[in-house]
Amino acid sequence: MIFKNRIRFAVVTISVCICIYLSHQKYQYPNTSVIKSRMTFLERFVSNPLGDNTDLSKLHVQNPEWTLFSLAYTVYAVTNMSMMDTTFRNQAINITDQAIQKIKSERVFSTYFGDKNPLSPEIDSIGSVLYFGHLNLVLSCYRLLTQDDRYNALHDSLSLFLYRRFTQSKFLNLESYPQNIWIPDNIVALASLHLHSKITGSEYGTVTNDWVLYAKSNLLDKESGLLVSKINSYTGKMEEGTRGSMLGWSILFMNRFDSLFARQQYEIFKSKFTTNVGIFRLCQERYKTYTSDIYGDIDSGPILFGYSIPSITFCFGNALAFKDLVNAKRLKRVINLGLKEVNEKDELYYKTKFVNLNYSPLAEAMLLYLETYTEWRILGNR
Repeated sequence: MIFKNRIRFAVVTISVCICIYLSHQKYQYPNTSVIKSRMTFLERFVSNPLGDNTDLSKLHVQNPEWTLFSLAYTVYAVTNMSMMDTTFRNQAINITDQAIQKIKSERVFSTYFGDKNPLSPEIDSIGSVLYFGHLNLVLSCYRLLTQDDRYNALHDSLSLFLYRRFTQSKFLNLESYPQNIWIPDNIVALASLHLHSKITGSEYGTVTNDWVLYAKSNLLDKESGLLVSKINSYTGKMEEGTRGSMLGWSILFMNRFDSLFARQQYEIFKSKFTTNVGIFRLCQERYKTYTSDIYGDIDSGPILFGYSIPSITFCFGNALAFKDLVNAKRLKRVINLGLKEVNEKDELYYKTKFVNLNYSPLAEAMLLYLETYTEWRILGNR
């Protein structure tokens, strides 16, 4: 009996020690060979034509917005990778060039403008900040990577256009769709203006300072102290409160132009939306809401006891952005629970475990962007 008790005690002690060890592990960036294989997968995805039966076309049928997001996040990911390892630069430039061409195509812009080309013969005067913001940020990435000037005129004119619209807007925020102002979409556009100023010395990035001051006074949920998701286009008042998936997205891009405010939001986000469970960390979709929903919505996906995968995933990216590597590791463990690697030829991508879901190129691009998150700078000897 004494022997058995000692065995149990030893097992419990070892288990506790292992948990303590694992709970203090830090996230480590993927190795070069893994990144290269995943980049190859995304390069094939971006290079595919916009015809029928391609990944891009299938994605467009699921949700037309996802086509734009997939192309844009692929560019953001390969820009990260080029910043960390310049041997990726030429491949990243090629991928970015192809992504720009597709984003400018009718197949993509028609979701936001119908059959009217928003860039020709002149830029649409009331166009979607969602579309223009991502296009302008992708153009900024291209200009960070190369001195090739083929898109400079478009980048300059679109940046000027967005700057003027922001400064003339009633609430320092623009519509994604008619009468729909989503804060995350505006933050992407603001990040693009900051980068334009960083690259060219333009004044356009100064609007981000005004926006942050406005946001602190008008765009924070009174209960949580975090950025709201959506405001009314007539009154500027909150229409949808803080959501983990949207806030995590917003913090990532806001960090590109105001790292202090972004870090402050992350710390509040972590304290009020996340729960540490031993070697894991979970993140809620909505503040103080713990219900489950097998379907959720287009942004959250399925919700279990208030926690959602997009919220956990973007919080993981936030943790990496602010070098909170222990919590990044805990969050990544949760993400890894639902994924299995697939290696085919020179490509590496993921599928889901437990349920039969299409793990789309959007998810691949987003996850790679988050896993490699780093500061963007102008590369020397471009």
